Amino acid sequence: MIRKFRNAIVTGGAGFIGSHLSKYLISQGIKVTVIDNFSTGNENNLKSIRSKITLINSDICDDSIDDYFKNTDVVFNCAALVGVKLATSKPLEVLDQNISNVRKILDLCRKNNALHIFISSSEVYGNSVNMPVSENSTLVPVSPYGVSKIVGETYCSSFKRKYGINSIIIRLFNVYGPGQDANGLSWVLPSFIIKLLQNQKITIHGTGEHTRDFTFIDDSVKGIFLASVKGNFGEAYNIGTGVETSISDLGKLVINKMNLSNNKLHFTRNRSFQIYRRVADTKKARNDLGFTSSISLSTGVSKTISFFKLIKNTKIKSKNG
Repeated sequence: MIRKFRNAIVTGGAGFIGSHLSKYLISQGIKVTVIDNFSTGNENNLKSIRSKITLINSDICDDSIDDYFKNTDVVFNCAALVGVKLATSKPLEVLDQNISNVRKILDLCRKNNALHIFISSSEVYGNSVNMPVSENSTLVPVSPYGVSKIVGETYCSSFKRKYGINSIIIRLFNVYGPGQDANGLSWVLPSFIIKLLQNQKITIHGTGEHTRDFTFIDDSVKGIFLASVKGNFGEAYNIGTGVETSISDLGKLVINKMNLSNNKLHFTRNRSFQIYRRVADTKKARNDLGFTSSISLSTGVSKTISFFKLIKNTKIKSKNG
């Protein structure tokens, strides 16, 4: 059975993932309300659909948002404080806000009988021993962000048991693509591209042999949507590619795509909570949802480089009048 939605709320909908998801939902004929306080999100991310959505500038915990949940079929809960920089500089704030957000949204879903789609993260797996990580792998997070997502998942289970509120958990794997934050350097691929565009070396922590499962934004959004319409209530789904790529290989790929030399690589000490290997087991998403990633890392990196080059050229033209 495929569920159909008429009305959806996207919390954190002005952020990277939330804005792409909002655009996709609009393309499916779904009425979308975006709630975002713009602490990290950007209204420009929604420029192409601004006239087609209801946009609410508010904190999740503000009671002024409550009425918007009436007659809502599904809530895509993307709101969160994310990124290595925040996790290391403000760990207690990351924990407190992310946990408060999911608790508030679940309560509103309870009051309005809405399906809750919780956007979790592969960070919940931490330095798991087994690769690829399946949804049944042991959860051993090493960052406050990962801990906050596990607590959020636990709240989903608790609300299901106590109130019958249905949630579906999405564990995203290293999402990247056009529209990712171009101002900060918290994300590995944007940081590589921005530094190279500025003729700087890219920084790789440790040996660069640590791996990730880099998933293009369009594939991630497709997986989220498929989980919402086909996923089993109470289940978690890995949305990734199943392809393991080292950070040093990613750096070399970007350098090659930008026609530069490998002497642009600069190695430095490991981060305090380094994840050494991570790649998704996607069998469950493939079997239950019919999800497979379709965009290769090579293609996705090219699209992302083009986006950041366009931003750079636009800024140059703006400065020159």
